[in-house]
Amino acid sequence: MQFEGFSNPIPAARHAYPYLLVLQADWIEDMPERIVAPVVPRDSMRLDAVKLTPIVVIDGREHAVMVPALTAVRARDLRESIGSFAAERDTLLAAIDYLFFGI
Repeated sequence: MQFEGFSNPIPAARHAYPYLLVLQADWIEDMPERIVAPVVPRDSMRLDAVKLTPIVVIDGREHAVMVPALTAVRARDLRESIGSFAAERDTLLAAIDYLFFGI
């Protein structure tokens, strides 16, 4: 499930944050929550901190992974997968390192 994207299961937040990307390691799967980053269409916001907001493509459109906005959601609520973003692993990990360690 790590680096898998999902449609946002929270109806009230879906307009602003249509997708969530799981960043939590798979081996911690027995926890009821998953750490996710919201994913938003790139054209819906001004992106100054690109290193913190990696770009992924969903349905042919660029989206920003909002690493500084990490949150937890219940694993059981993540139902509608939009696919894996494991190919972006290095960029996503670089954003996490930058957020927490400044490197």
